[in-house]
Amino acid sequence: MADLDFKYRGEYLSNYEYIICEFSSSNSADVVNTDSQRAFTSISMFAGKRQPILYSTYNDTLVMKFSICKMENAHSQFISPDEAAEIKRWLCSPVAQELQIIDDDFWNYRWFGFFNVNEIHIARGCIGFELTFTSVAPFGYKKRFETSGTVEANGTIEIDDTSDEEGYIYPDMVITVKTAGDLTITNSFDDRKTVIKNCTQGEVLKFSNLLQISSSDSTHIIGNDFNYKFLRINNEYEKTKNTLKFSLNCDYSISYNPIAKVVFV
Repeated sequence: MADLDFKYRGEYLSNYEYIICEFSSSNSADVVNTDSQRAFTSISMFAGKRQPILYSTYNDTLVMKFSICKMENAHSQFISPDEAAEIKRWLCSPVAQELQIIDDDFWNYRWFGFFNVNEIHIARGCIGFELTFTSVAPFGYKKRFETSGTVEANGTIEIDDTSDEEGYIYPDMVITVKTAGDLTITNSFDDRKTVIKNCTQGEVLKFSNLLQISSSDSTHIIGNDFNYKFLRINNEYEKTKNTLKFSLNCDYSISYNPIAKVVFV
């Protein structure tokens, strides 16, 4: 493994004068249990001679392990107790944080999760750390996709989804309604319609990927006027284009992280 850097909690490993490394090497190839591992649920037919799959789920999150040590030009290759405590304070975040590997092959990928840190010792003391990164998802994500602009009434915009996972993603979306009326956003991919009635001119609607909606108009009772069908960005094996049609003149901002089936080990 080449000497690499990573970014976590907005800070770089190299700022602490460490690098990603290997403490031992092997000439044999290993099978790596990475992402995309699904569990399948089936039913039995014809005395078990046929067992069609009903559905599949991801039962585990992505776990990646790698090691770090001091840079070669460090004053000492041994790590003091204070230095070890500093690394653990940085990496052992109580909440999930974004991890980015700083390398040309990985510039487009992100993971969100937590680190566990184990010290690596030889007779004279600590010489490095084994890091175990546990993601909050079974996979990583690509660099955040963002698009914004203005669309006329009955106008359309297109989003070509680059996710490695077939299915759909709920994006974050901010809509500023420029003409009062009933707003309908239709995705031609699945003909799904997101409807908010009785919008006022200048009203700002916010949709989150956690399926929450809010309005800047405190008098607009969204719960009565929303059909609770959040916009989805869809993806099938040979079909990735999502054409969104807006019934009203709007300013829009749409963003999300496409799924990436890429690991770093």
